[in-house]
Amino acid sequence: MPQQKWIALGTALKTLRTNLDIGQKTIIERSGEGLVERTLRIYESGQQRPSRDRLLKFLTRSFDVTNVPEINRYLKLAGYAPLSGGETEQLGLDLRPRISLGQPADFKAEVSTLLVKDGQGEELWRHQFPSRFAHGVYDSRDAIRRCAFADLDGDGGVETLFVYMPLDFGSVGATLYCFSENGAIKWQFTPGRYIKEDTGREYFPPYFISNVHVVPIPGSAPRILVSSNHYLHNPNQIAMLDAKGNLISEYWHSGHLLSIVHVDIDGDGVEEILLAGVNNGHGLATLVILDPRDVRGASTQPFRQLLGCEPGTEKAVVLFPRTCLSLDAPYNRAYTVWVTNERRIVVPVVEGVSEARNPGVMIYELDFGLNVVSARPDSHLQEAHRLLEAEGTLDHSWTEKETEEIRNDVTVNRRR
Repeated sequence: MPQQKWIALGTALKTLRTNLDIGQKTIIERSGEGLVERTLRIYESGQQRPSRDRLLKFLTRSFDVTNVPEINRYLKLAGYAPLSGGETEQLGLDLRPRISLGQPADFKAEVSTLLVKDGQGEELWRHQFPSRFAHGVYDSRDAIRRCAFADLDGDGGVETLFVYMPLDFGSVGATLYCFSENGAIKWQFTPGRYIKEDTGREYFPPYFISNVHVVPIPGSAPRILVSSNHYLHNPNQIAMLDAKGNLISEYWHSGHLLSIVHVDIDGDGVEEILLAGVNNGHGLATLVILDPRDVRGASTQPFRQLLGCEPGTEKAVVLFPRTCLSLDAPYNRAYTVWVTNERRIVVPVVEGVSEARNPGVMIYELDFGLNVVSARPDSHLQEAHRLLEAEGTLDHSWTEKETEEIRNDVTVNRRR
């Protein structure tokens, strides 16, 4: 082979060793290959490439590289095929990209321009859209839900997934753009479609994208989750896309699901999708759990059944009761969801339909078996209760007994 063919690989290996401050002898000992230092010097000079198996041992054993995109970058420099799903699972490697210099990791939206930055805040590239961005869409703490960074195709480059919300999004909806690492448009996805309800009501696009997530799949390429809600009413689409933006499957739900996390709650190595929002049929806050490998159908709900879909493939559906402060409201709602280091699923349930009409929040903690560990009212709910009691609207004081009754009214429906 011509010497210059493997110079890029050799330089990358030498740079990796130098950055980690590891000697050649240590590299050889850790690899378990029984080589002499001269052979490693030949590899680092670019005169020769190691075999694919030996290169993997260098990376995973000697250098302790466990990130799939990083390993695939070295394999690409050596002219080898990227890791297969079986190899990734066998080696126990990490599918998620790490924030590094020179790779997309953050963004900023200015007027009509998307600026993408690396982990140190240095601008990498920018893209100008044809119309101004909608006011405030990228200014809140929820802005992170509308942009994601990941190596989708395993080539070592980090793609950017960005939700474009133009000023007239109420008319045209939102579009998901996928950009390559250097800022070239790779594909676009427009969410939603026509769907009909058993009430006879019909829903036509556009749809608004509330979330985009990259969900790892052991032994396979990651999938892109796009959650979108109808621009006027309750239908919510959960679309699962492949790395090229093709629709793999979809799940429909009556009621907005605006907060999403993914975490392995049953210990099988697959991160379940947890979606928090509203179940419109029951008029209750909800938490929906899906297996990312099997996202299909539509939720089963009274008076709000979406037609033309098979039954939903939820692993479980949790419904949170309304307190006495929201009995006259059309619904309460799960405002957000997060998971703690102590393996607790935290779901704050707002007892009002909007921030302007919010009497307070019930905060629920569930374990990974979906058992309710605790339920408690926040201070605003307790104060609102005292005020309504004082004016005679409520005929009782808030007690621990009421808290316990609400906790016991949480229902968990599991897939059989």
